[in-house]
Amino acid sequence: MKTKSRTIIEHVKGDGPVRKLHPDDKRRQAYLRALGKAVKKPDVEGIRRIAEFAHPYDPLVSFFLHDEIARLYD
Repeated sequence: MKTKSRTIIEHVKGDGPVRKLHPDDKRRQAYLRALGKAVKKPDVEGIRRIAEFAHPYDPLVSFFLHDEIARLYD
């Protein structure tokens, strides 16, 4: 747990802390956007874009990704 902490400590000067998304969260948002586009217009290109999110492994994406692809092909 200590070696893979997602906490990012940054010093701020006078201004309030600037909220930034973690890169993992940005990737998850991109996956959901690609999934949304593929659901509206299911085609091979859209499904290919979703399949690109299979690697690197992400427990919140990779586990569900293959089921979503199968449903889109259906």
